[in-house]
Amino acid sequence: MKHTPSSLSRRQVRSAVDWTSCGQTLLHFLVSRFPYRNEEEWKQVIRSGEITLNDRPAEPETRLQMHDVISYHPAELPEPPADMNWSGVYEDEHILVIDKPGNLCVHPAGPFFKHTLWHLLCSKYGDIHFINRLDRETSGLMIAAKDKKTASRFSGRELVRRKVYTVMVHGSFASPLHAAGFLSKDYASSIRKKRVYTSAPPEGPCESAETFFEPLACGGGFSLLRATLGTGRMHQIRATLSSLGYPVVGDKLYGLDENFYLKQKTDSLTAEDRKSLVLPRQALHASEIVFEHPVTGEAMRFASSAPFGLPPASVAVTGAEGFIGSFMVRELEARKIPFITVGRALWDDEKTLEKVLSGVDKVIHFAGLSRHADGEFLYRRNMELAEKLVRVLAGKPQILYFASSPHVADHDLPYHRSKRDAMTLFAGAGVKAEALLMPNTFGPGSKPFYNSVVSTFACLAARKEKPERADDVTLRLIPVRDLCREIADLLDEPYTAEAKIAHTLELPLPELWERLQRDTPTDGLDRLLLEVRSFFQDRQSSLLQQ
Repeated sequence: MKHTPSSLSRRQVRSAVDWTSCGQTLLHFLVSRFPYRNEEEWKQVIRSGEITLNDRPAEPETRLQMHDVISYHPAELPEPPADMNWSGVYEDEHILVIDKPGNLCVHPAGPFFKHTLWHLLCSKYGDIHFINRLDRETSGLMIAAKDKKTASRFSGRELVRRKVYTVMVHGSFASPLHAAGFLSKDYASSIRKKRVYTSAPPEGPCESAETFFEPLACGGGFSLLRATLGTGRMHQIRATLSSLGYPVVGDKLYGLDENFYLKQKTDSLTAEDRKSLVLPRQALHASEIVFEHPVTGEAMRFASSAPFGLPPASVAVTGAEGFIGSFMVRELEARKIPFITVGRALWDDEKTLEKVLSGVDKVIHFAGLSRHADGEFLYRRNMELAEKLVRVLAGKPQILYFASSPHVADHDLPYHRSKRDAMTLFAGAGVKAEALLMPNTFGPGSKPFYNSVVSTFACLAARKEKPERADDVTLRLIPVRDLCREIADLLDEPYTAEAKIAHTLELPLPELWERLQRDTPTDGLDRLLLEVRSFFQDRQSSLLQQ
């Protein structure tokens, strides 16, 4: 049903009957489309004359025909409360960019008329045409054209180049995902408008759907994601994530239980239901929009921070997807220390990074490069991360535990320079950084031919190959689990500028190679080395099976 600015003072709604409603009774049409009234209430509305069919009174049991026009002229109705605090981000004589709050309908629907963004903007600007739409509970950026000609330029050409959302979901969404599949009606649901996502085309009508998901941060059983649209389908993000097993927090329809949607319709959500939902509305926010100005052709980009975030935690871990970081996460879990992980994508979203880190007491920073063919690239990348940490932590009370090496002062390679210069940068900016001087670390999952001779030799042993050389040098090592226990212990210690973590093993290189040949361990060190070798054997078997 469509409204026009001429009907701002009183609701006047018209709807043309299409093939989906052809043959229904007028009463059935109204009850199914507008369930905020029951059957008896709609009968009274029809008989009061507020509903007309082709501009004439009609009976509730009148059968609808193709192209019939249903008009609704309701009396003034009390509307449910809504968040009317929209804000203008950009305005010129042709367009508006608006930051819409959650719990505000874009267009009149159901019981909402004056409590809509459409009514608020038309009351101020006159005729307004929305270029993109958001669900009532979705917040964030929208474009509106101030006249039909400008709106037609958007519809006639693909001027909107990029739409990005921030979304919080249940579960640990640890890796980026390109979800390219199909959306169709969810026949398993009792709710008519609910959709389901599948990777293969289903039987019956469907639409292609493409979304790029990147984890920003994880913690407390939730994940904060960046979702970039490849297509723009109804309920695309929510339906896709629900089908993937990561329902959106606060979502009544696609969340943990679709019955929340039915209960909300009858205002019967319990206190326990609201606790399960976590948030009063779905955690979905249109955080970035990029488009070409329809008149000037100028490239326009606007960003908005999501008004929701992960639950409080005491520790944040960067580089948690890496070797040491992944074991650090397990150690924190074992100690029941509330933590969040900072994903790679979050470094590109500095405002959200600042918001995520502002709620923690301590940051353990493993992210960065240890080795790269281009030494200057390694240096620049590590320094870029350090500079971002300075911008979000300078003058703040958080303690930054900065992964480093005991050899930083003695070497001038790009890696060592990046660590040394980063600590100087932190000190000058007032960041409370504590350098973690970590010995050579090994364990399952460490990278061979990168920065761990143990992993390199273990990988060669798994392949039944021999090292080019095994000089008679002694390695000073620490197993990764021991290292993470040492770092976790430091979290309870007073702040100091430097923490040197001692090695726990000394092992001649020839002995390392000899132990890695053993199939039956004789002591604890053998068991550790066999675990590392088995990691590469299992991975090799997996690759052969694929």
